[in-house]
Amino acid sequence: MPKLSIIMPVRNAEGFLPTALGSVLAQDFSDYELLAVDDGSSDSSCLLLLRLAENNNRVRVFCQKGLGAFAARNLALQHSNGEFIAFLDADDFYPDSSVLGDLYSAARLSGAKICGGSWCKLAGNSLITRFRGNDAGYSFDKDGFVDYRGYQFDFGYQRFIYRRDLLLKYGIGFPPLLRYQDPPFFVRAMLAAGSFYATRRLSYCYRLGHQKILWDLPRANSLIDGLTDVIMLAENNGLDILRELTVCRAQRYIPAALCNNLCPQLLEKIFCLCARLNESQRLRLLAAVASAERRRRHRLAFFVADGLRRAVPRRTRAVLGAMLRPRP
Repeated sequence: MPKLSIIMPVRNAEGFLPTALGSVLAQDFSDYELLAVDDGSSDSSCLLLLRLAENNNRVRVFCQKGLGAFAARNLALQHSNGEFIAFLDADDFYPDSSVLGDLYSAARLSGAKICGGSWCKLAGNSLITRFRGNDAGYSFDKDGFVDYRGYQFDFGYQRFIYRRDLLLKYGIGFPPLLRYQDPPFFVRAMLAAGSFYATRRLSYCYRLGHQKILWDLPRANSLIDGLTDVIMLAENNGLDILRELTVCRAQRYIPAALCNNLCPQLLEKIFCLCARLNESQRLRLLAAVASAERRRRHRLAFFVADGLRRAVPRRTRAVLGAMLRPRP
C-alpha cells in the first residue's frame, strides 16, 4: 500500500499538464501513486498521461467522457490505495520538491487525520503568498493543531492531505456539482476530523487568470446548490463564521452566474437559500443579485413581484425596492 495517493482530474490541460506532472515526479517523497482521470479531453492531455503511465508504474490513468471534475475525483478515490489522499489540479503544481514528504511526515508525527500548509497564487509572473480579509484562511503563521471551529474556512482544500480511512468511514466525496463542489467536500472532511495539523510552508500553487467560466444554466444551478449545501452545514453545526463567509461568496459569485440564466428555477433556489439567512445577510445577497440585473428590467419585474413577496420580510422588501427603482 502506498503512503500517498495523488488524485488529478484532467480536461484539455495540455498546456499546463507537463508542469503539474513534473512537480509530482520531482518530489523527494517517492512512496505514492498518481491517479489521473481524463475527463474527455479533446487535446493531447490523455496521450501525455498514457505515455507517462507506460514508463512509470506509480501512475494509473482512467478515462471518462465529460462527467465533470467531481466524478473524476470520486472515481480516483474509489480506486485509491494510499494511507493519505492528496489532490492536484492539472493546471496547478507543487511549489517545491519537498511538499509531499513534509506534509506526510507532519501528519504521521502529529497523528493528524488532515494536514496542510499555505496556499499561493501565481498571477502571470507574480506570486501571491499573503492573504487578508475573507481570504486570510489560505495561509498559516505557525505550525500546530488547529480546531476547525476556530478556523471555519472553506477554500483551498488541495493544500491538505487527508487520511483515506477518514473519508471512507464518513462516506465523504465530492457532490455531483459542476461548480462549487470543493467547499462542501472540504467542510465535511474538516467536520469529520474536528481538527487538523497546519504548517507554515507553502504546499500548493494555484494558477490564476487563465480560467474562463462558461456560466450556463447547469453550472449556475450547481453554484447555488453548493452554496446552499455549505450554508446548511454551517447552520447545522453552529459555524456562524463559515455561514457569514459563504454569504460573502454568494454575493461575489451569484450575480455572474445569473447572467443570461435568470429563470424561475434559479430564483426559487435563491429564495430557498435566502430563507436560511438572517435579514441583513438576505438583504445583501438580494441586493447583489438585483444590482447585477438592473439593466434587465423585465426580469426584475418577476424577481420583485413574485420572489420578494414570498421569501423576503416586508422591511427587507422595502429597502430592496428602493434600490431597484429606476435612477433619475
